[in-house]
Amino acid sequence: GVSSLIEVTFKKPDMQTLLPSLYVLAIGVKDYEKQELSLRFADEDARRIDRVFREKGAGLFQKVETKLIVNKEATRRGVLSGLSWLQKQMTQHDVGIVFYSGHGDKDSAGTFFLLPHDVDPAELGATGVSDAELKRVLQAIPSRVVLMLDACNAGAAGGDKRKGGLSLTDDLVRDLATDDYGVIVMASSTGREFSLESSDLKSGYFALALSEGLSGKADSNADKVVYSNELDAYVSDRVKSLSKGQQHPVTAKPGTVRSFPMARQ
Repeated sequence: GVSSLIEVTFKKPDMQTLLPSLYVLAIGVKDYEKQELSLRFADEDARRIDRVFREKGAGLFQKVETKLIVNKEATRRGVLSGLSWLQKQMTQHDVGIVFYSGHGDKDSAGTFFLLPHDVDPAELGATGVSDAELKRVLQAIPSRVVLMLDACNAGAAGGDKRKGGLSLTDDLVRDLATDDYGVIVMASSTGREFSLESSDLKSGYFALALSEGLSGKADSNADKVVYSNELDAYVSDRVKSLSKGQQHPVTAKPGTVRSFPMARQ
């Protein structure tokens, strides 16, 4: 026998709803309560990254949401609140960016800390944001996350240059880039280098290179889309050139994470 005729109407899906969303947390601390820690352009670097993702993420992502936390807002509570916001917003289909520009330091036990606006360097455990807190939040995010870490060594404040000291961020970078965490980490320099700022450019070299690359200069194959591997290559070469070989960005990524689009021209 022959079954009854059934009419099926296929509705073409809205491609925009199939796209991932982009969430950006940009943190910059120029002004510290401890004035001897103050930097020059960390807050503007965070604003620059926030701006370029809002402009260049349009059309590539279903939506782009950003949270900018700078200076007096970037307290320990403010930074942790921003990380919590990112974790709550993201689904397994989305892309998350965490950009941090400010000081970082280690305590006597070797624990790495981000230094928020209200940090007391003598009480890092109580007033800093530890690597454990950062890793706990990033590990709980079920999607692609890129940590852009522009952390200057607080030991450089006041002219105390500790280039020969223990590597500042190497352990954190190595841990996050494992498959257990699955985070791509772009660090502004190797553990024994300074992350430099330029008075002429009014920016840190790392943030400037990131914004240039995302704005199109990293698009090496001219397809109007900047992929994560293209951005990595551009930032590495550009920072080395800007710093005249004094600063070398480092990118570490899990073997399971493939290159993906980050900006559209």
